[in-house]
Amino acid sequence: MSLKKIYLIAEVAQGFEGKLDLVLKHIELASKSKIDAIKFQMIFADDLSTIDYKYYKLYKSLELDYKDWVLIKKKCKKKKIDLILDIFGTKSLEIAKKINPSAVKIHPTDIDNYEFLKKINNSNLKKIILGIGGSYINEILYAKKTLKNKIVILMMGIQNYPNSLKDNSLYKFEKLKKIPKLKNSLFGFADHTDTKDKNYYEYIAAICLGLGVNYFEKHFTINRNLKLEDYETAIEPKSIS
Repeated sequence: MSLKKIYLIAEVAQGFEGKLDLVLKHIELASKSKIDAIKFQMIFADDLSTIDYKYYKLYKSLELDYKDWVLIKKKCKKKKIDLILDIFGTKSLEIAKKINPSAVKIHPTDIDNYEFLKKINNSNLKKIILGIGGSYINEILYAKKTLKNKIVILMMGIQNYPNSLKDNSLYKFEKLKKIPKLKNSLFGFADHTDTKDKNYYEYIAAICLGLGVNYFEKHFTINRNLKLEDYETAIEPKSIS
């Protein structure tokens, strides 16, 4: 199946496990797979939690420093693949502003973090992917209004994963598109379908295309046998080359 009409995002998330060499390897393989963009979570423990939180040390282990992210941006530019970054707070936002990725993504848990959204709206960043999974309509509308200076893609997805094909609730796109204030909005879908059947993501991408959804995000890993973070729902380079 050809995905030429869908902007395909390879979602590595935390799958690089804090290792720069794994980041660069993912970029290398994604670029050979004709993927449009690759996305990483820019993790800084202090953006996500207090020091006494049980996962604070885990978050610290996932951190890369500023010079690493500069190198990552250069690698993406060299390989002609867009870089997208998940940001979670002040530190990741400040670095994103400096390296200027193609887009940043805001996690659904931050949809009502209005001070954070205002900071993003006042930044030099141009394109924002806004996660809306589990959000109420009024939350979506207010967040989109807060990001009024930006190109906003509303990204739906089921966060409870791996999920089955029938759990994706794609019918919600038709409901969203009927809301007057969301008319002409851009939409995306983050697929977390179980990859036991490697063709599932292709079926979902085809349905999304028919629904007028042009951004499609799928977890991506260099090799499922390595069991890197989120490998359960991830596709490998050989599946999309």
